[in-house]
Amino acid sequence: MTSEDDSVWADEDSGSHDTDATQTHDDALAHLADETERAQQAKVTAARAAFEAGAEVSEIARTAGERRHTVREWLADG
Repeated sequence: MTSEDDSVWADEDSGSHDTDATQTHDDALAHLADETERAQQAKVTAARAAFEAGAEVSEIARTAGERRHTVREWLADG
């Protein structure tokens, strides 16, 4: 049994999709990919700024929800 909130994640179509919607499935996924990339770039930029301000890699990783190795890669790429 799923709650109303869980229905968002259900594999079956609940009939709530508007077939006349101007945004297609592919457009929505492309938009999601673009927004995800922008958010990732913002995260990297903020991590670099925190490091330059004196924050330790472990502090940055914990705050960003990332592994220290990942943060080190971001800093090395900058």
